[in-house]
Amino acid sequence: MYFGNIERLKQDLLRGDLPESESFKYLMGYIIGYGIISVLGTPPPKDVVDLFYRLVGVLLITAFGTVYCYYKNGGANGQHFLPRYLSIGWVISWRCGFLIFLPYIFVSTVFSVMKLVSVHSAWFMVGALVIEVLVCWRTGKHMHDVSTRA
Repeated sequence: MYFGNIERLKQDLLRGDLPESESFKYLMGYIIGYGIISVLGTPPPKDVVDLFYRLVGVLLITAFGTVYCYYKNGGANGQHFLPRYLSIGWVISWRCGFLIFLPYIFVSTVFSVMKLVSVHSAWFMVGALVIEVLVCWRTGKHMHDVSTRA
């Protein structure tokens, strides 16, 4: 299981060296990671509108991002969508987590403590949604790389 080496993962995928047991590990990593981020990564919703915005925003980005990755993998003519999507998405999520999300959380926390922004401001939600779009885009890019080399 890789946490940062996207090129080695892509080579394994091209050779067909990613067994189902490894795909399952990536799926479980997604489920656990997404659950933790969903609970800890955002302040509680301030009202029903805020909750609706979060659900629709996250669900729409996730749905459209998955469709985007499906087409970048070759659409109906693509192969091995799930192992590629899960494993590449896992590595991209780790990369974005360390390089973008953690610094974003740090800056957001500092701004909040300094009373420059409220934890209920659009700053928090828009930033998280932008990061999610970035993860979808990069995942699709690397899936396309693998699908065109296969």
